[in-house]
Amino acid sequence: MITGKLDTADRKEVQDKIRELGGLARSGVSGKTNYLIIGSILEDGRQVEEGNKYKKAKKNEAKGLKIITEEEFS
Repeated sequence: MITGKLDTADRKEVQDKIRELGGLARSGVSGKTNYLIIGSILEDGRQVEEGNKYKKAKKNEAKGLKIITEEEFS
């Protein structure tokens, strides 16, 4: 799962890398989501923490979901 603008790669490249590592790149956060990769800001200019994907991921951290930056994923 990815949210926000990415600084070092385009979204497709990151999705391809997720698949190469055996993961699934989905469009929404669910109970099956393991990681949320966050960019610097949302596409509309708001802070990533203001987005629905981030908020839902925060609620699922106790279930093992990890929120990581683009740099941590690289």
